[in-house]
Amino acid sequence: LVYLCYINKREAPVIQMKAIDTFELSKLPGLDTMQLLHDLRRMGLQPLMEFRKPWNNEIICQFYASYHLDTRAETHFIHWTTEGKHYKVDFITFSRLLGLDRRDRTSTAITEILALAMDEYQYMYLDGHRADGKTVWLKPYYYVLNNILHQILYPKIGDSTNLREDSQVVLDCFGDEFTKFSISRYIWDKIFVASEDVVKHYPYAPFIMHI
Repeated sequence: LVYLCYINKREAPVIQMKAIDTFELSKLPGLDTMQLLHDLRRMGLQPLMEFRKPWNNEIICQFYASYHLDTRAETHFIHWTTEGKHYKVDFITFSRLLGLDRRDRTSTAITEILALAMDEYQYMYLDGHRADGKTVWLKPYYYVLNNILHQILYPKIGDSTNLREDSQVVLDCFGDEFTKFSISRYIWDKIFVASEDVVKHYPYAPFIMHI
């Protein structure tokens, strides 16, 4: 049904994603870019920052329209159909195709990390501005980090000034109290969530084309 709606309307609900030029990022003034890039590498995000892959909106819509997660065996598989042909990929292969390793696959899932009370995120905000779940008064490190993650990890459509869903939990894993979580599990799970979303906004198009 979703795929037919796209064909009829000629409107693809595919979320745009962009690669990050780390060289240009390192030239940003007034920001400790070396620390930011170091933390992004520690988290395992560098391969995704530099990932470039053109995509076809029709293929992405076919993927989500036919998506099925098979959890019957110990190794979980994603199944989908493109142009009438069946494909599947298991979680380990999915992770490897994104340039992520066993350390990432076995790290804590973001869903296992509890969200804090809003005032406990105060350290992310500039002095004189209360933590409010918005991006406007974030400290430069967290402001730029959120913009990067908005492109490569939690792409969304809508008001970009709001930290929605688990954005604050993710940001809280960076900085002085660094906590490694599984990037491959995060994306794997978010694809499932997107497939179930009645609003139907489809993320991770370049990654899906690659698998």
